[in-house]
Parts: sequence; structure tokens; C-alpha cells
Amino acid sequence: MNALDPGWFPDPMGRHEYRWWTGSAWGEHVSDRGLTVIDPVASAPPAAASHATSQPAYQPAAAYSPAAAYPQVTATGAPPSSAAAGIGWATFVGAAIAGASALLSWVDTSFSSVNGFDVPAAFLVDYETGFDSGFSVGLVALVLAAAAMLAAVVRQPAMRQLGRVAGSGLVAVGVLFVVQLYRLADASDVSMSDLLGVAPFAAIVGGVTVLVAKGR
Repeated sequence: MNALDPGWFPDPMGRHEYRWWTGSAWGEHVSDRGLTVIDPVASAPPAAASHATSQPAYQPAAAYSPAAAYPQVTATGAPPSSAAAGIGWATFVGAAIAGASALLSWVDTSFSSVNGFDVPAAFLVDYETGFDSGFSVGLVALVLAAAAMLAAVVRQPAMRQLGRVAGSGLVAVGVLFVVQLYRLADASDVSMSDLLGVAPFAAIVGGVTVLVAKGR
């Protein structure tokens, strides 16, 4: 960025987080936590102004357009916005639905129902498996749901990527379970509707919600 270009820089007066540099002087537009207001410069610009013309103290890459009016120039520097603060509720709800699937019925017959913690994770790749290591489908769904919930609370790019991975994993768990249960029902000559519970659909719906929300 050209040192003479207008932009947002740390307020040399020390009264606010950022003040608008017009290209030749400090302006009256200031910003705190993403909120822009007017605060006239009480005296001539201090020595910090000349420092900004040689090497700006703040040079973020993203453009910023505060809600309040300011001189009609393109801002090349931007104070961080507070809009990203708080919880991404859409992602949070999707994670909660997926987490609840661990306790719901994955296999539901007329005699009994089986929750996710009673289904070995190996079933997702082999319906004939008899292997039970204690690592269950319910535990997998719960871990992925927890990761998605973390993405809803920690609003950072890396956490949003984690949320996408968790959402994709939840969808995969639900789909793989349905596929393997269909194969088991076919091999046992049993109707699929007589075996399938609601939990796989909860995992899929929760995962899709997390993916669509993208941390929001």
C-alpha cells in the first residue's frame, strides 16, 4: 500500500482504536471494535502523522467500509469488525442435532432399539464385523459433533475448516451406516424399514447443517 494513500491506522491521539488518514492529514472519522463515529481532531496532527506517511503502522489486506459516512475514498486498511464475535448458532444447532444422534436409535426393531454406543465403528465399513473395540459409531458421532460445536464457538478460519471436516464426517457416518444396514437387511432377508432407526438421519441432517452454516 502507498504510504500516502488514505486508510485506517491506529489513532495517534490515543482516544480510539483507529482514525482515518485522508492521505494528507488525520480525519475526524474514528473506529472502535468495528463501530465508526465522528471525533474531530482537537489540534494539529501530531508527529505520528508524518510517521504514517513514511510507514503506516497498520496494513491489513482486507478492505473496510464503515457504516458511518466518511470521505468518498476506498479504504485500504481496516480495523477488525466485532461482527464475528459471539456464537455461530446455525453451526451450533447442527452440532447439537448430530451429537444427540449418539443417544438415539440406530437400529430399531419391534423388540428393541440400539443406540450409537452399542454399534461398533467397524460396522461402517463391514456389516459382518463381529469386532468390538469399544470404539463405537456413537463415539465417532459425538467426537465429530464436539468438533463442529467448537467451530461454532471459536470463530476463526482454522476452526471453520475444522467445522467443515466435522460436518462432512457426520454426513459420511450417517450414509455409511445406512448402506451397511441395507446390506445386512438384504443378506438377512429383512425389510430395511424394520431395522433402520432415526439416528443416522439425525447425523446426516446435523452434518449438512454444519456444512451449510460454515461457522455462522
